[in-house]
Amino acid sequence: TNTPRLSERRLADDKFAEGLDLYRQARVVEAVARWREVSVLAPGNLKVRYWLRRANNDLAEEHFRRGQDLYGQRRLRESLDQFYSAFARNSRYPRLESVIAQVEAEYQNEEAGVRLQEALGLYGKGDLEGTAGLLKKVLELLPGNGQALRLYAQVRAEIADKAVADAQRLYGQKDFAGAVDSWRRAASWGYDATSAQSQV
Repeated sequence: TNTPRLSERRLADDKFAEGLDLYRQARVVEAVARWREVSVLAPGNLKVRYWLRRANNDLAEEHFRRGQDLYGQRRLRESLDQFYSAFARNSRYPRLESVIAQVEAEYQNEEAGVRLQEALGLYGKGDLEGTAGLLKKVLELLPGNGQALRLYAQVRAEIADKAVADAQRLYGQKDFAGAVDSWRRAASWGYDATSAQSQV
């Protein structure tokens, strides 16, 4: 009856030793994989808990260092990926939460700026719906952005006004179904719903 337990213990010891060899060769990810196997075979093994914690901390440090390098190059999305990888390895890594919060805020500002410029480009070409879609993304990133809020309201009003003009033209041409669709479109873009409804 003791044979299976002895063989499990021997297997756990062998895997633990393999993990140590891999760790000494700086193959830390592989070492962690071996020690996780040991922790399944021997959940109470204090040695493996210590080495797992140490290895995960080493990996967190490496991810943090890479994140800092990428941040220095202003590659914010990639730096965030590294910082989150560090967090996954060691959620108590010093200063990590505040660094992630700072880089997230900078990334959102940068992304919002890019989308706003794209929106202005589309607006200049007369693509009102494309402009509205991009401005909506800007406001998801930065809900209080005054420039985006003003432009979004203006663009919605322009789309609604155009739909009203289309509705009146179609009504004059006796295309009642088309006129109804245009009135509904105007209402969906913020035209006074009661006014639009009375016209339908």
